[in-house]
Amino acid sequence: MIDTVFALVGPTGSGKTDLSIRLAKHFPIEIVSIDSLQVFKGLDIGSAKPTREQLQTTPHHMIDVLNPNEPISAAWYAKESLNCIKEIKSRNHIPLLVGGAGFYFKAITNPPRSDIPVNTNHRSNEDAWSLISNKDPKLAQTIHPNDIYRISRAADLIEQGFVPSVVWSQTQSATPQVAIKMFMPHYDRQVLYNRINKRVLHMLETGLIHETETILASYPESRLRLMKAIGYRESLLFLSGKISKERMVELVQQKSRNYAKRQTTWFKNQSETTVLQPDVIETHLSNYLRKIYFTS
Repeated sequence: MIDTVFALVGPTGSGKTDLSIRLAKHFPIEIVSIDSLQVFKGLDIGSAKPTREQLQTTPHHMIDVLNPNEPISAAWYAKESLNCIKEIKSRNHIPLLVGGAGFYFKAITNPPRSDIPVNTNHRSNEDAWSLISNKDPKLAQTIHPNDIYRISRAADLIEQGFVPSVVWSQTQSATPQVAIKMFMPHYDRQVLYNRINKRVLHMLETGLIHETETILASYPESRLRLMKAIGYRESLLFLSGKISKERMVELVQQKSRNYAKRQTTWFKNQSETTVLQPDVIETHLSNYLRKIYFTS
């Protein structure tokens, strides 16, 4: 029988971290971060990691695991996350997955056997689809243009010199070990976009540009990864004199909003996702956890 674990999911800026911390005050929760950047050390401000106080008061996993220059694969991420879930359950605690990386959520429920490194960047779905259509037309005939997860993975494989349709025909997913029941807070689009815009300004105020300089100085070979991450890419462009600070802010806000739109679409399209209004999601989740874990 496959275990079911619970996840708080949704787009950037939707308050997932704060909500998870509040839930952890009432339940024996340990949080497993499912985020493509928080797994790397030093990428703190740009990935909106939990604060030092939050990390000290609530156990977190899959944060600060790798150096910024180390490779990462979907198979590795799935394996490490599943190990965290098992360890948390062995302590009779509740694993709560928190994040917005649909790519890795998919990998956890369908662990890939292939250990090809991935670059989970934030390219537009349109750019990725165009790349696939040109480089792997066979796959383009079988993949839906709105299948964000597979399109992102396929584009990543192409950029590394692989032909996705060939790779996927030669590999199969490992046997699923968990099912994930997802809960997502839903904000009116303009409300969410305003939250994102303010969040970007806060990142700038708290040192995003300096953080980018520090990472690059310590790990020069991490430039490619930074250039594929929203916020860090624009910081590098600003530092190299290619854009003004005002333009940098505009770009980070715009790309963050676009990314949030893609995240929202992906999670809404998952049958495992329950979408709730922000003012009721905490109560709903609390009642759900209480019913599952504390009702005989």
